[in-house]
Amino acid sequence: TTKFAAAAIILLAVFLSLTVFDQSVAGAYTLEQTLKAFQNIRYLHVVRYDPSGSIEDERWIEINPDGSQGRYRQDTAGKLLVVDNGQTRFVFVREKNTVLLYGMDSEGYTWIYNVHDFFRDMAGDNSVVIEENADFNGKPAHRVRWHKLNVECYIDPATRLPIAIGRDEILYDTPPADIFSIPDPPATASVYDKRPGAEPSEEPAWLKD
Repeated sequence: TTKFAAAAIILLAVFLSLTVFDQSVAGAYTLEQTLKAFQNIRYLHVVRYDPSGSIEDERWIEINPDGSQGRYRQDTAGKLLVVDNGQTRFVFVREKNTVLLYGMDSEGYTWIYNVHDFFRDMAGDNSVVIEENADFNGKPAHRVRWHKLNVECYIDPATRLPIAIGRDEILYDTPPADIFSIPDPPATASVYDKRPGAEPSEEPAWLKD
């Protein structure tokens, strides 16, 4: 009876240790969890700040079901305003006070064109989790270095979604209703319509270059 009791205790101890081990493995963070979490995300709001704390670059991105970029808006202080509504690409080059209108046959502007592919690639041999339960601006975060781009990413431990990639901070707000609407060109700006069917116009040298 004593031998059977001892054997039972040993088996119970082994069972409990395996259970605890399995739970710890299941709870460990993996980049595949981030890829899965992105399946239900439709919008990204990406903000970059300059050293003074002012917004240097702000982007709104609509994500298609396959992870690719849909509608897009980029506002880079002093340089560019880009709005892509899925039919027209509006580009205001602030430094030249010039508006360019492109059709969807032209190359577009992107932050990450396909976020699903981005994290699928990142989950390969190109990255490593540096530290779980680290810190980003006072918030708990998993810190991951992506060797391919030599950039650090911070992942929210609760949602498994990134809160920062490099200097870009990431939010998941629902965008304002008109955020992807093509704006009217500034009254003083030069306008060049490069969409299919538009009348050709003489372009300035800087645009040709």
